[in-house]
Amino acid sequence: MNVLLCGALLIVWVPLSESACYMFPDHKEKQPIGSAKASDCIDPHDKSEHLTGTTWINSMCQTCSCVQCKTLCCDRVLLPRGYSEDCVATFNRKKCRYTVHQKENLSAQCKTQYYVGK
Repeated sequence: MNVLLCGALLIVWVPLSESACYMFPDHKEKQPIGSAKASDCIDPHDKSEHLTGTTWINSMCQTCSCVQCKTLCCDRVLLPRGYSEDCVATFNRKKCRYTVHQKENLSAQCKTQYYVGK
């Protein structure tokens, strides 16, 4: 039953996202069924624990969800494309996004034609 639930969630989630998604197995000892921590998930990057049904943003700018069997994380950063050669894209880890500005003038924003997922 859990396998079917995980499969269904993955089938629904992946097409809706515009970026890469990854499923990670839990790397902790399984607790007895019925215990409070039986279905917790561990973030693959931060090593933080999360309860089944929760969603969070980790330090790698991924949106993660804990489903009964696994941790599912999807990249949420879109990469800017189609901007002038006089410009450069700079990643802001706190905001989990790129800004495009002129190489010689960091305060001058550049137009971006489109964004793509990783």
